[in-house]
Amino acid sequence: MKVSYNSGMKTIFIVNPVSEHGSAKKAMNRIENYCTQHQVDYKVYYTEYAGHGKDIASVYNKSDDAQIIVCGGDGTLHEVIQGLNDDVPIGLIPLGTGNDFYKSVSKRHGSIESILQATLNGEVRKIDRIHINHGDDYAINNLSFGLDAYVNWYVCTHMKKTKFPKTWYYPLAAVHAIQQYKSFNCKIKMDGIVLPHSQCMLCFAGKGNYYGDGFNPTPNGRLDDGFLHLCVADELSILQMAKLFPQYSKGTHLQHPNIHLYSCKTLEISFDQDIVAHADGEPFYCNEIYLSVQEKKISWIFPLGEDSE
Repeated sequence: MKVSYNSGMKTIFIVNPVSEHGSAKKAMNRIENYCTQHQVDYKVYYTEYAGHGKDIASVYNKSDDAQIIVCGGDGTLHEVIQGLNDDVPIGLIPLGTGNDFYKSVSKRHGSIESILQATLNGEVRKIDRIHINHGDDYAINNLSFGLDAYVNWYVCTHMKKTKFPKTWYYPLAAVHAIQQYKSFNCKIKMDGIVLPHSQCMLCFAGKGNYYGDGFNPTPNGRLDDGFLHLCVADELSILQMAKLFPQYSKGTHLQHPNIHLYSCKTLEISFDQDIVAHADGEPFYCNEIYLSVQEKKISWIFPLGEDSE
């Protein structure tokens, strides 16, 4: 199904005004100017509190003939999909820190106007989502536990408060984490089968291939294949982590003897203590978690000319 500003479909912009130090809010002047010039039927909502994106999205149903475009980063997108109703198309103008989910749906670079034009004229295709702990929580991109989640936590709690360029956030946080973080005890059960890993540095489970501003743990994953893609790293020394870091960033780590890749429908992980984790870049702590794939639940607007990974 093609989506176009000529189709009569209303476009709902959900904007996080504090995303990336206010860059999303600043971009809205250009977005609104474009929409006015091209006669796009649109409405803008600015999120005002935690969970507001979820509340806004939940108002719109298939019968409203509306599409939602998130203006922000992975965290804003994560919030919005919690309230997204079935068959309501959703897209993204990447205006956050890492914009990692966008890397899985588009290779497009350029002006805000060019990305907006490609999205408004994009094609809707069904992709999967990750169901978390049997409740009403979901992820669209990925979750991780351990070292990589600690890097994300450090970026959110420390690096974003500094004056470093945002391209330095994750590399500097990774250098800090390599020196500080220790392995953890866990039990990993995949589709009911216990995996032979008990002492790990990290565990990644995702649909989208990227996180941490471009790290690529599962380069062969796809958004619409019905599987969770799992990357498990066994215990590593500081020297091993330092050597692995550039490979893990580029997705060339697959032959490393301490890295293991799997695909599954369901995943259960238990830890011997509360451990730092993240869902779509949003930090949290847990001592156990259950994940499952819900196939073709999200109607994603792929920018014109793009294919899914």
